[in-house]
Amino acid sequence: MTHSPNIFILKKKNRYGALNFDMYKYIASTLIFLILFYSINISARLSSKVILNDSWDYYKKTFISDDGRVIDHQKESITTSEGQAYAMRRAVLMRDKVTFDKIYNWTKYNLKRKDDNLFAWKWGKRVTDYGIIDECSASDAGVEMASVLIFASKVWNQKSYLDDAKKILSSIWDKETIEINGLRILVAGDYQKNGENIAINPSYFMLNSFRIFAEIDKSHDWQKLVDSSYKLVNYCIDNIDSGLPPDWFYINKDTGKIFFDSPKSDFSYDAIRIFYRFYIDYSISKDKRAEKLLSKSNLFINRWKKDGKFYTNYKQNGEIKDQVEAIGSIALLLPIIKSYNKEVAHEIYKDRIEKFYNKAGYWYNPMDYYAQNLIWFGNWLYLDEENIKSFKY
Repeated sequence: MTHSPNIFILKKKNRYGALNFDMYKYIASTLIFLILFYSINISARLSSKVILNDSWDYYKKTFISDDGRVIDHQKESITTSEGQAYAMRRAVLMRDKVTFDKIYNWTKYNLKRKDDNLFAWKWGKRVTDYGIIDECSASDAGVEMASVLIFASKVWNQKSYLDDAKKILSSIWDKETIEINGLRILVAGDYQKNGENIAINPSYFMLNSFRIFAEIDKSHDWQKLVDSSYKLVNYCIDNIDSGLPPDWFYINKDTGKIFFDSPKSDFSYDAIRIFYRFYIDYSISKDKRAEKLLSKSNLFINRWKKDGKFYTNYKQNGEIKDQVEAIGSIALLLPIIKSYNKEVAHEIYKDRIEKFYNKAGYWYNPMDYYAQNLIWFGNWLYLDEENIKSFKY
């Protein structure tokens, strides 16, 4: 038996030389489909831009003071170096130079330490005045700050940003990295280098930034931080029963032995950021060492398929730590989940993120500055896949 191929066969013209009516119907339906398809995609892009713009405006009005201080209203109105760096990153992504300069100037004049180019991590109300509460540095803030300044110098063609970034890089290398058993490792802050057992927060490992630093600063081997970050995180995954990376782990300065300490070595709101860091690096560098971690997103996909839950905190032994489904953590994981299963990612976005968005420009708890940041960064990458290019130098 001969089967007709599954394609449209153009019929003969009628006696007036016109195309068959079926052909007109086909052309019309095809045009309608194309118009609808592109209209939907354009509409989606426009709505995503509206969300990102409106939420940035809300964030500025709610959390950033007129002089550029980012305020955590839920923690006695303190300011952290990390919060300043996050806001600077968002300002660069939004091409908001006025806000960027305001935040950075406040940071320089109020958080920069006297003896180096790092920043005190905590500022707020003291006994009789306001000022630095804890002068220790936080390496995630320093790395983020340097990275953002490098991008800002390129976006706005302002060399002073790049000059400042280079100074920060020198202090990060000298004060916030240490060599143990041949591995150059980023520690959590300058204070961590003094102990016998050093606490490491792997969510501070910003691999894409380290690669950019290697282009900017030839006097230090930043590739060593890329290599140690992958080696340490993958070691943790292989040696923790949950198969998930920890918020913190410890490494002995003399022997290089790595060990874990519950509950600090559980998987929670810190470790969530490791997925985000690895995803950005993998998307740009295609480094296959990221695949082991990124594939762990299937744990969340399978849980969602099973019972529609998205628990974000796990013990070392793999047990669910609590029933918390932290919206910030979910949003930050969504771009990774989307790369493995778009259908599930869409379901989660609709049910856990989109429905909690208020048109005033915030998600869920309007005063939770940390969650607003995580959700916004997650949306930045989830809503438009082209946005990953904004992290490419």
